[in-house]
Amino acid sequence: MTARLLCLGGALIASLLLGPSDARAQVPDYDTCDAEVAEVLWDAKLDTARVRSTYISPRLDIGRSKTFVVGIQVWVRLADCKGAMVLDFTPACRLEQAYTRGDCEVEGVKKF
Repeated sequence: MTARLLCLGGALIASLLLGPSDARAQVPDYDTCDAEVAEVLWDAKLDTARVRSTYISPRLDIGRSKTFVVGIQVWVRLADCKGAMVLDFTPACRLEQAYTRGDCEVEGVKKF
């Protein structure tokens, strides 16, 4: 299990897309939930060869004086379908929901 989790962790590609560079300075630090993402993929019995890429970004609540991270969203692009598995986490890295988009299917995960 440890070797598989390490492989999954190595397969994760974290990037942040927030628009203009001045907006990036306003984003508070956030956890990318790598270990929790790897655990969800492990529990879904998702083979690492099936994972093409992973995009991790914060869900933000932008207020007048401060920006808050209200969650983390992870898009797992799969090599064998057009679409992705989406994982929504709390800021504390607790899984809120998992679902698939496009024509992707993962056993035990709801599809939208």
